Amino acid sequence: MNTTIQEASPDLNPSLAALLGQALGPIGDMERFNRARKWVNWAVNPAGATVVPGGVAVVETPADGTWYLWLMAVRPDLERRGIGRALFDAVEAAARRSCARCLRVQTYRRWERMLRIVKARRWMFVGATLGARNDQVKEEWVFPLRPTPLRMVVVGANPEGRGGEWIAAIRRDPGLAELVGVCDADAHRRAAWLGVDCDGDLAVLLGRVKAEAVILALPHTAYADARRICIEAGVAMLHEKPLACSMTELLKLHDQLIEKPCAMVVGVQRRSHPSYVFLRGQLATAKVRPATLTIRMRLGRPANECPRDWRVDPSLAGGGALLDLGYHAMDLAQFLLDAPLQVVACNLWTFNAPAREGEIETAARVVARCGPTWVCLDIDRHGGEKVEWVELALEDTLICANRETVTINGQTAFACDERWEAALQGRLAELVMVRDQPPRPPDLWDQLGVLQVVEQAYSQARQVGLGQEGTRHG
Repeated sequence: MNTTIQEASPDLNPSLAALLGQALGPIGDMERFNRARKWVNWAVNPAGATVVPGGVAVVETPADGTWYLWLMAVRPDLERRGIGRALFDAVEAAARRSCARCLRVQTYRRWERMLRIVKARRWMFVGATLGARNDQVKEEWVFPLRPTPLRMVVVGANPEGRGGEWIAAIRRDPGLAELVGVCDADAHRRAAWLGVDCDGDLAVLLGRVKAEAVILALPHTAYADARRICIEAGVAMLHEKPLACSMTELLKLHDQLIEKPCAMVVGVQRRSHPSYVFLRGQLATAKVRPATLTIRMRLGRPANECPRDWRVDPSLAGGGALLDLGYHAMDLAQFLLDAPLQVVACNLWTFNAPAREGEIETAARVVARCGPTWVCLDIDRHGGEKVEWVELALEDTLICANRETVTINGQTAFACDERWEAALQGRLAELVMVRDQPPRPPDLWDQLGVLQVVEQAYSQARQVGLGQEGTRHG
């Protein structure tokens, strides 16, 4: 089908508003609509030879270079003819000519055609929020337009660990970021990355490769020194959780970033995952608070994991399962319930035996309260199959969720297909965009709340002698 794309003049606003109304309903903010730029697709009406506006894209173009695709619609009688894709081509080309930093779009999951287009065009999923009615999931996708790839260093480069996953994510999209260096204290790990500038000294490496950003994927106790070097060098950070091993350490980081602001993205993704956002919406519209919330997270690592792994070394880990995997569970619980947890009891195990003072726990169970809701967090870094499961009981309703589905009384209410790789790419895209904005101190208060729960749990565990005899799971 032959089509022509042109930027529309203001005199076409009434006809374009009518076209959008056919597909999306009346425009609520006409002043905003009139201010925005619009690209229109001129198409031949299938009923005759009349040239008509077949589709329109409405784009806000603020001075900061972040273009926002606010509205897009295609005439119902001209759908499935490539008009939407042609409009995306025109908007992306115009954004590049104008040296925009990125394009953003927010779309409800029920608009499947829009989602198919952004996925096919390699836009990146960066998160989800609740719509105005608290029951519809709105996703945000972004298309970075940086003229050159972001020069990036990965710190903590275990090929089989998180550092290796981040390196793979960088290499999946060479137009977004470029791996210019790898830093690791282990010479054998550095040797695994042939063709990449490697060094055990982060400060030296950052200066040599002229890095613009780093990904920190380190043992927990190593973050403080690496962060200090990055802040002094003025490079952006993508920081794996936890941000700190204690509230005191986190408050010190806050002071450092106030004194010298530095762009930072935190690697905690569940708050913006579509299935958990949908679940939060169900709770927000429920007439009663849940009686119980249970979260199970198990990594399924072999129980005979090499004892030299940093996660079982107290001098490197700074905490065991609670600070590592439990951090995600606590953050998710507080996100779903929209309130802080108060720990009632905690029990810790090292493999199949009760944990002792000075040992790193590999499993934990935390019982907490959040208003009228009892919360149970069941955490295990070893043994069994990998599991992530959330269960909520509300009167006669049982809601279960993971990163793929949400079921209500056994019936699927929501499903999504976002994979771990998509989450990594989204965090990279977010880092690229944050890096190019004026630096400002990040909001660390959610992380402070999680660390407070971690410290409460350890305190409760010590009051009963850390671990107790008996079965781990029941």
